Amino acid sequence: DAEKTWRKAIKLRPYYSKSFYNIGVFYELHGSPDKAIKMYLKVAEITPGYYPIFYTLGASYDKLGEYELAEAMFRKSITIKPNAPAYSNLGTYYFGRRRYGDSVAMFEEAVKVDEKQYVIWGNLGDGYRKILGNLDKADHAYQRAIQLAMKKLAINPKDEIVRARLARYYAAVGDHKAAEDEVSKVLEMRPKNIEVLFICVQIFEYINNRDRALQVLQTYFENGGSKEWFLSDPDLLKLIKDPKFEQLTKNKD
Repeated sequence: DAEKTWRKAIKLRPYYSKSFYNIGVFYELHGSPDKAIKMYLKVAEITPGYYPIFYTLGASYDKLGEYELAEAMFRKSITIKPNAPAYSNLGTYYFGRRRYGDSVAMFEEAVKVDEKQYVIWGNLGDGYRKILGNLDKADHAYQRAIQLAMKKLAINPKDEIVRARLARYYAAVGDHKAAEDEVSKVLEMRPKNIEVLFICVQIFEYINNRDRALQVLQTYFENGGSKEWFLSDPDLLKLIKDPKFEQLTKNKD
């Protein structure tokens, strides 16, 4: 399998950072950020000036609830080289801590560096939406995210993560029908990627379909998803308080 292939590559070339990175990504996609971190740390050891590995580490630490380490890694990446993913990830970190002003500041820096990434525009929309008097700015950011996401889907209509995020942006601007149409297409692909499943749960919760949110949540946990992801999203507080959510969490454990 893929894991054995990359481990064999590591044995053959123990100082080749890409092999460690690839197996880290494999672990990440299969719901094991703790194992991924060990691989990413090896990459950082071999190539300490490679700024992307630090924002990647930050994202993995954040998933595990190691928030101070996550922030430190995002900042280290920016220190090495100001870059859009690190700014965006740091903004997401602040968003999860309800530091919305700081969050927006980071997302704004991110779009200055790279204005063509739909994810960053979507994140900026999330931040603006939480600050009083910024709904017009939020709507503009989401519409820009939708435009850019649709361009990517025109190239690859089977990209489940892009389609899932597109559905979330539709939900954010109040177009619940478009959101439900897109998320239905995602679920028809029978995704196992926990990020995709997490976004699907978000969407159903945003459009007030708790039953479907809980159904997808079960699949999310079955594929190794973590409860921590839900704790970092302020918009999911009502879902977390649902007794059925707690029951699914207990079943997972």
